[in-house]
Amino acid sequence: GMASVMQPTGSPVQISMSPSLAPSSSPTLSSEANELLSFLSDRSFDGGEALSNSSSPQHDAFLWLLEDQRYASNNSIPYPLSTKLQRYALSTLFYATNGRDWDRNEGWLSHNTSECRWFFDGSANEVCDFKDLTSINLNANGLQGTIPAELALLSDSLVFLRLSQNKLGGQLPTELCRLTQLRLLASVSNQHSGPIP
Repeated sequence: GMASVMQPTGSPVQISMSPSLAPSSSPTLSSEANELLSFLSDRSFDGGEALSNSSSPQHDAFLWLLEDQRYASNNSIPYPLSTKLQRYALSTLFYATNGRDWDRNEGWLSHNTSECRWFFDGSANEVCDFKDLTSINLNANGLQGTIPAELALLSDSLVFLRLSQNKLGGQLPTELCRLTQLRLLASVSNQHSGPIP
């Protein structure tokens, strides 16, 4: 009878969820971003754990550094690995200690300024030796939060680290032991717990 005419022809359509259509848990990073992320992760003291946490100072510094790298590239500014690491260490310090609320932060995280000129205290020559950062002086500048381990990335050059009279807490990172050139660590009158490494 008529019923046979109503038979659907062909096999049922399979609706397949291909993995490419599945929502991805993290936004896809460009190859440039991936490269920078693995460069920083390889040099991180926690294997890149903090970098992968999108609310960490390290992640904020990574995003800033990505912009910074693009700015340098677009403006033909030399961007050697040492510069990249210095700017990463300092931008992590900025984010970890609430840099937006420092008493003085003008010039900080400026893409078109050498990190040697971010400091308001002293000339670029006193902060850097040629282009190697030798001195961080942020005494009494309203820093809050904790000192990040990333400062230890400056182990080849940092001689003076002055962070006293701020509102820093937490433990001093043991990684600061790696600062083999360090002659002065001034972080007195902060609320650190634990021994100075």
